[in-house]
Amino acid sequence: MIKYDNIWQSYAIIKEPILSFHVEQLYYSKTKIEGLFKWGPFDNSIPNNPLKPANPIKLGVILPKKKEKFFNSYLENLVKEIELDDIYLKPYKGFREIYGVNREVIFYEYIDDEEIVSCESEKDILNLYIRKISSTRAKCEFDVLLILIPSEFEKWLEIKKENYYFHLHDKIKLYAATQSIRTQIIREVRIPKLDIRKDLLRSIWWLSGAIYVKARGTLYKLAEFNERVLYIGLSYAIVPFKTSQKILIGVAQLFDEQGNNIRIDLFSTSDFTELSKNPYLSENASRNIFQRILEIYRSAKMKPPSKVVIHKNSPFNDEEFKGIKQAFSSIDRLELLFIQKQTPYRAIRLWNQTTAHYYPVLRGTAVKLDDNSFLLWTSGNIGIQVNGQEKNYYQEQRHIPKPLLVKRFYGLDTLEEVATDIMKLTKMNWNNLQYYNKLPVTIDFASRIARISKQAEDIPRFLPKDFRYYI
Repeated sequence: MIKYDNIWQSYAIIKEPILSFHVEQLYYSKTKIEGLFKWGPFDNSIPNNPLKPANPIKLGVILPKKKEKFFNSYLENLVKEIELDDIYLKPYKGFREIYGVNREVIFYEYIDDEEIVSCESEKDILNLYIRKISSTRAKCEFDVLLILIPSEFEKWLEIKKENYYFHLHDKIKLYAATQSIRTQIIREVRIPKLDIRKDLLRSIWWLSGAIYVKARGTLYKLAEFNERVLYIGLSYAIVPFKTSQKILIGVAQLFDEQGNNIRIDLFSTSDFTELSKNPYLSENASRNIFQRILEIYRSAKMKPPSKVVIHKNSPFNDEEFKGIKQAFSSIDRLELLFIQKQTPYRAIRLWNQTTAHYYPVLRGTAVKLDDNSFLLWTSGNIGIQVNGQEKNYYQEQRHIPKPLLVKRFYGLDTLEEVATDIMKLTKMNWNNLQYYNKLPVTIDFASRIARISKQAEDIPRFLPKDFRYYI
């Protein structure tokens, strides 16, 4: 960390986390794509790894029959080389050359024209996909199911009405998860034109990485980490089920000290209060949920964590705090952090006292507001080495980056320790190959499963814990 003086107040730059792509060799990179381009995924370096994806990775496809030729032309790029010079993207060498395994489409489940025409509502479309997904179970064993959403269905992707919300993507994800099927949902309108090389290169990198991860692959790990730290992301969703007025779904996202062993849990309870549209667990519900989380960690690691860090996208109240403290009474180090995505703060990077920089503030900039709150720019300008020279790179390309507002409700870690943890977890989202995500994966994945749970009409009897079913 480097500290600087500012015309407003002092600030710090948190160093960029490093990713590891080999279990023994120092194959380190700050960027996901550079690491994969040079060395391939992390689990390729583990001899006789039983958890490595099968070879070949078997794919099933659900799509309209009339879109087969178009979709296959797109998928064929997974095994081709795509050359292009770009400040961040690396040339794509082909699926086997990068990931060390082949991929193979082993069956198609077709949607006929008559079935498309017969869909007159969002529920008709959902039921159509449910039937097709159910049909795939009898086809054969496969690793990942690719689902194409044709342009004809775009107007029904999301429906918002008073007391009614429908999200086709989340409905499909939720149903497939209950059937233990990992899916990759692809919208036809998002497939790039094949002659626009940069868009195609980015799309194929993202798709190939998603397929590998969902087939149980491990792309990378954090190179620097603290032993036995348990990270938990918490997000709530109030769902009006048929069986009760309101039930709170608490979502816990568990990580180990390298951002791995990612696990999703849904905790249903009606023991909560609602203030200013934010739900808060009671002391009893909070204690019970976090005791369960601690037992899950102990069972997996055979020992308790040395530190627990809880990230939440809403404040903690006294009842929640009391329950959490009781659940983790045996843990010496505990951090309770409210991470707020939308903030009114902005900053401009300066060359000097009077001249603005061409690029935005540096990613990793942290500005202390008081003893228990600070701003952290998890998006912003970064330096990328290109042919031995450092180039400016701003992932979002436009707009002034917004910082996260981090408020601590309990804990003793320094600002630098808290910010470093958050920065590391912004690079552990295996759902894309971006340089970073704005939110730490704790909050990002917890919010994702909370959002998906809103599409349930009742509490699902079975939901797998593996995050790969929900991304």
